[in-house]
Amino acid sequence: MVACVMSCLMISVVAGCGSVPLAQLAAAPHAAPQDPRSVSLAADTLPDELQLCPVSGAIDGYLQRLQVDGSPSYELADQQWMAMKRMGANAGWVQSYARDSQDCAARLGERLGPSAISFSIRFKDASSALDGFGSGFLGLRPASDMQAPGLAHGLQTQLTADAWTYDQTDKTPSVFIAYWANRQFDLFLLTERLPAAVALRAAADMNSRVN
Repeated sequence: MVACVMSCLMISVVAGCGSVPLAQLAAAPHAAPQDPRSVSLAADTLPDELQLCPVSGAIDGYLQRLQVDGSPSYELADQQWMAMKRMGANAGWVQSYARDSQDCAARLGERLGPSAISFSIRFKDASSALDGFGSGFLGLRPASDMQAPGLAHGLQTQLTADAWTYDQTDKTPSVFIAYWANRQFDLFLLTERLPAAVALRAAADMNSRVN
């Protein structure tokens, strides 16, 4: 594709290529990168009893609020964000919901009531996002050939070819995890004490909004 475009532009200098002058091509505005918030977990995919946590927001602000609250999740989340920035991440949004307000600052995976949280991390390009996906998230990185009850890889997840999900919603406590790459984004979803159908719908909804 790049080679074809470059060839077209080179030919246009001599004989023209299509009907758009080079001056107009140079002046054409570039589309703004998609806002990570636009692909974050949506309230309308969750039970009405869950409320938006105050820590939600742009990832730098999220981390600051965790630190102020003394959340045990701060150190791991901060390390993860630093690592992703080194791989080309340039923006992120965290959307957190819980039934009980004390769960908003609780360690992920140890919330006591129904809850859900998403991390939407935007990279400079799709290649960087794929590298980020390959490195795992919050210490979670199942091998591509790993087999375990509730673990699905790739298109089996119904998300993307670069994805994995871990469904333990039939256990106590009920947990669902999804992590996947789509275009310039890495997306992570964790639900606790919610039905599998709710978690799958939330993940599919996030994935459908990437453009």
